[in-house]
Amino acid sequence: MPRNPDGIKLSTPNADNITAAAEAILKDGVPVRTAVRQFGVSRTTLQRHIAFCRKTNNSEIMESNCAYYNRCAVWTVLSKDEESALVQYLIVACNMHFELSKQVKKFAFEYAKANGKKYPKSWDAHGEAVDQWHYDSAHTGKGYSSKRQETGWQHDLRVSFKNHIIGALPGTVGTTHISGWSNAKIFVEFLKHFISHVKCSVNQPVLLLLDNHESHVSIEAITLAKEHGIVMLTFPPHTSHKLQPLDRGVFGPFKKYYSSACRNWMLSNPAKPIAIYDVAENVGKSYPLAFTPVNILAGFCVSGIWPVNPNIFTDDEYLSSSVTDRLDPSLNSQNNNFPEKELESSMMELNVYVSNSDISDAGPSTSNSVLCVTPEQIQPFPKAKS
Repeated sequence: MPRNPDGIKLSTPNADNITAAAEAILKDGVPVRTAVRQFGVSRTTLQRHIAFCRKTNNSEIMESNCAYYNRCAVWTVLSKDEESALVQYLIVACNMHFELSKQVKKFAFEYAKANGKKYPKSWDAHGEAVDQWHYDSAHTGKGYSSKRQETGWQHDLRVSFKNHIIGALPGTVGTTHISGWSNAKIFVEFLKHFISHVKCSVNQPVLLLLDNHESHVSIEAITLAKEHGIVMLTFPPHTSHKLQPLDRGVFGPFKKYYSSACRNWMLSNPAKPIAIYDVAENVGKSYPLAFTPVNILAGFCVSGIWPVNPNIFTDDEYLSSSVTDRLDPSLNSQNNNFPEKELESSMMELNVYVSNSDISDAGPSTSNSVLCVTPEQIQPFPKAKS
């Protein structure tokens, strides 16, 4: 039953007011009723806290014992400051491609143990934090979440492929390979298809942006591109998620429209699975909706290709290069601000220290704690050897 007839949830007590009221009663001799009116606190809560403070007869530490925290709050292993430091560490690690998503529970156990925190006995038995802690942290920690792989159905193009696919858009071409992957020969076929539609030549060259897949740089493909005035420019490694216009502006809407087309198809064909021959029909319906001039131009704009924008990458996206950064021996290190020093300074900002508490005392999430051991000390960020 609720504690009041209206079933209204009571508000959280004000810790500062209760602490001040307790100090006024225990040190200045102020009556309880007077302190309740003066500080606007609950009388029963204040009396309960005073009784707790008087359990310690040592007058020298009476002042520290007057500090109030909600002993009815949910008990947590790490304080808010410690969890914040852990989240910031994981964010920086992800930006450095130092993936720890599969080791978060083990790392949290080592982090809590190194800081002398009180944790469940099951953590010792498993050598890592339990799944419930991982679940709660993933839903309460802002800015970080474990990466989850997306799964879905796929068709075996290697077995059931036909040259004439029903429902495809006019001018569509298709090919396949026994491995299920593209190769240099297949890319040449699509390059010829590209040339037939673009009508490019040496006198009318075009720029073709693509990634660094090995099938794109074969001798046959490069020769064919030169003969027809195609300038092939590849993206730097690990940058297609930021620089490739198709990824930034077209593929997202295309996946949405394709999923919608598949749902409509299944509603129109109950108890019938989607076969390989139905894929082209659904693609033909979703392709014109996604590959619009607006989406294509937006892809070039957001990737910084046109209009030219060299500032699409933020500073934290360069953290992965700090693993192999080296000081230039020909320059004076005292007059230069190298990435290594910048990384060290940014790492120091993550070390949060809060005083006025004992790390051996396990309290609720509202209590403060001292971070004696930082996450970087338990698991240092990667650095290549010189």
